[in-house]
Amino acid sequence: MIARMIRMGIAISVSIFLATPALAGGFYLYEVGTPDVGLAAAGYAARAQDASTAFTNPAGMTRLDRREIQFGVQPMYLDMKFSPDSSTTTTGPDGDASAWIPAGSMFYVQPVSKDLAFGFGVFGNFGLSINYGNDWVGRYYAQEVTLQGLTFMPSIAYRISPQISVGGGIGIMYATFKDSVAINNRPFELVPSFPDGQLNLEDHDWGVNGKFGILYEPTRTTRFGVTYTTQTVLKFSSATQWSGLGPVLDNTLQSRGRLNGRLNLGFRAPQTVMVSAFHDVTDRLALLANVDWEQWSKFGEIAVGISDGMEGGHNARAALMTRGLTEITRVGVAQGAEAETFLGLAGIGDLLLTCTGDLSRNRRIGLGLGRGRKLEEIVAELGEVAEGVQTTRAAVRLAARLGVEVPITNMVRAVIDGEKTPAEAGYALMTRQLRSERDPEI
Repeated sequence: MIARMIRMGIAISVSIFLATPALAGGFYLYEVGTPDVGLAAAGYAARAQDASTAFTNPAGMTRLDRREIQFGVQPMYLDMKFSPDSSTTTTGPDGDASAWIPAGSMFYVQPVSKDLAFGFGVFGNFGLSINYGNDWVGRYYAQEVTLQGLTFMPSIAYRISPQISVGGGIGIMYATFKDSVAINNRPFELVPSFPDGQLNLEDHDWGVNGKFGILYEPTRTTRFGVTYTTQTVLKFSSATQWSGLGPVLDNTLQSRGRLNGRLNLGFRAPQTVMVSAFHDVTDRLALLANVDWEQWSKFGEIAVGISDGMEGGHNARAALMTRGLTEITRVGVAQGAEAETFLGLAGIGDLLLTCTGDLSRNRRIGLGLGRGRKLEEIVAELGEVAEGVQTTRAAVRLAARLGVEVPITNMVRAVIDGEKTPAEAGYALMTRQLRSERDPEI
């Protein structure tokens, strides 16, 4: 029973850490070098006063009575600084990623009749680029990060009645991703002055979204607009480009199949809904309003998998199962069992099945957690009892009472109870102090 409890936790851990989520950041810009800059984007989906409506609300193109082309260029200043405090554990200068960032756009609208119009736009309204430098205090999280998209959008609009127009467009986004992060060699080399290494990732991808809008004009001076933009899915895949690694860390990564791996990142530019109003009070005064919703919660759901020609993902699975078997054995021996028992069907036999079998409930729980899903949602979808959730908690309590070290089981319990993300748990395991594999505290 003791071995069974630990095996369930290990099965979950293998699934979690082979589908670990990561985090990133970005944003949507309303301002792309058009007159919106001077209006703080108020009335965004309802103004429909120039060619930029091909993007802000395609339905508004029916209000333009002649063809129109518009170019826009704007400089933006990003003021982003980081100041360390008493909880900061790394030394280095404060972070300052402040910089000037160029932005611009081009829009063209061609009326075909009084009720039909076509448009086209080129604009960059998604992403962010920051550069803190190589030596700042947060260099082990990020040094330079770029995620930017350039969108090409053909669009069409049609007036279905004197008061109502509809429109839509297809956004084709070209996106680039670049990430540089420092690698701390010192814990591995045991030399306080050993310089940092670096990991670089870089790739590009194409994504597609749809934008749909409706414009309602109850009077000549009043307009209401509603737009919906679908999410854009971007799938980047970059080779892990390591440099400046110390010999100990280099050999460790080489032995685990990580030096020539790939990192697969799936980003979602979020779906959005905007409701806008515009009303001319006089020839010189107008009232404008917006209500906006953007689903940024989906942006953080980034499925990350590491693989290479030598099947690095399988290497990670093997490492977790091997070290997991050590934890099972350690707890069993502390209860009076023979270590050899766990080398048979009652130990490694059952462990192999529950960690690799597609029908394993515990493995399916781990896969869901590793992909960023909530435990309650996974259990409800499973429709069956996954006993590993409760037995993992019991195993942690038992190991603590016996004074036995079970780091993998502890991390699985922390993920199950929402105390750590899978990425944080994986990092905690990978950065434990290196010891001999026979060390009872490893």
